[in-house]
Amino acid sequence: MPLPTRSSVTRTTPTPSTTRPTPDARLDTPRAFDRCVVRVMPRAFRWMRWWRVPKPDDEDVVQETFAAMWRRRGSYNPERGSYEEWAYGFAGLAVREYRRKTHKHGQREQLIVTTESRTTL
Repeated sequence: MPLPTRSSVTRTTPTPSTTRPTPDARLDTPRAFDRCVVRVMPRAFRWMRWWRVPKPDDEDVVQETFAAMWRRRGSYNPERGSYEEWAYGFAGLAVREYRRKTHKHGQREQLIVTTESRTTL
């Protein structure tokens, strides 16, 4: 039996029903949200590594991500994208907030050290 040639292979495009979640894929219930968290949790930690969040802080940032998702669970629209895409947006915002807080805190500590060293001279 001859192998198919490139021109003889027909490509099928996915239908909307295969690319979109079913209507019951909403996050209205705690159980549905838990399924989303279990599915996204390993990826969330990979995102933290990718964004270079230090190991001791990555759990806190992931927790903030899922807390924000829980507060805004009514805004999830399966027609606009998958759980992972939705969670990725929240994770990016959580990392940004984490960096904002740690940057301010780091600057304040540096200022205190500089002020103290000047007074001891």
